[in-house]
Amino acid sequence: MDFDWAYLTRLDSDDLIHKDWVRDLNQPEPKWWVSLVRNKGYVFNGKELAEWNPTTCPQFFTVCIPRKVFESGQDFKSYWGDYISHEDANRVFSAVKAPDYQYLMLIHGNQISSTWNHPFRGKEIKDLSILKDFGIAC
Repeated sequence: MDFDWAYLTRLDSDDLIHKDWVRDLNQPEPKWWVSLVRNKGYVFNGKELAEWNPTTCPQFFTVCIPRKVFESGQDFKSYWGDYISHEDANRVFSAVKAPDYQYLMLIHGNQISSTWNHPFRGKEIKDLSILKDFGIAC
């Protein structure tokens, strides 16, 4: 396979991305140390849907990585610099804002810090048809 750039997206196993996420990765052109960050999204607890408005960089972002760096273990590690957690993505990389509302965080009882009654939870959404764009049948 021939490619110049790899896109590494951070996504927890219990969360979902919008059907247009991959299409929107091509904007803007990839560059060194660029992260595509989607600030606002949705949160869903299995019955209720709401906006998610974090004040820090959420865990849903994509980093553009040159192929040679991606294929080299040592270069790959150094490319990340002093990145520790998703909150560092705006600091370590040059953040480019990607479209909002393209991630869906699922809330369940086994999570450590994300709960339905979290300060980042915004307005509740009554129209659950949004879930279809995330692969959830309504």
